[in-house]
Formats: sequence, C-alpha cells, structure tokens
Amino acid sequence: MSNDIDKVMELYKEVNELCYQQIKKRNNSYISKVKQMVPKIDGFASFIFKRENIIVDDETYVMLTNELSAILKDIVNAIQNEDEVLMLDSLLNGLKKMLELFLPEEGETTV
Repeated sequence: MSNDIDKVMELYKEVNELCYQQIKKRNNSYISKVKQMVPKIDGFASFIFKRENIIVDDETYVMLTNELSAILKDIVNAIQNEDEVLMLDSLLNGLKKMLELFLPEEGETTV
C-alpha cells in the first residue's frame, strides 16, 4: 500500500507543477507533458478500479469511480482535440482533487 501512496504523491506533485506552469507561465507544451504522464494516470486509475483497494461503502465507491471515469474521458478528449482549457480543468479541478483524496494527512506516515 505504501508504494501505491508514493505513486499517488508523485503523480500529484507532477499534476500540481504542470497546472502551476500552465497558469503562471502559459506553458503551451503541457498537453504533450500530460501524454507522457498517461502511464502514471493509468496506474492510478487501475488502483482505484480495483475494488479491494478502496475501503468505502458501495455507494461512495460507485460515485468515486464514476467521477474518475468522467475525468479520464475529459483528459482523453482534451488530448484528442488539443484543448488546453479542457485539459487544465480536467487536471486542476478533476485529477488533482481526486489525487488529494488519497494523500496522507499532514504529519501522517505511510507504511
């Protein structure tokens, strides 16, 4: 589990930095950077879609996976259409917030 949390933290940092770069510096190559992150995003999605990894009630799990599916769909659409606005929204208001759900609390350690 600790390895999974480490991967979540690493992906979170990358998404956060990418969003910052886009907002602050108007980095126009960030969609290509997201393409490079697809294997990590896929790994996160695979972790979430394995029911035994997520300890919540069934209703919450369905809501979580539906939200993640919508985020992934938006990311794919943004890549296909090279839509920078949709990509930023998908990362900042979608994936980044989803990743935050799985980050350890301040001062909490992973085993």
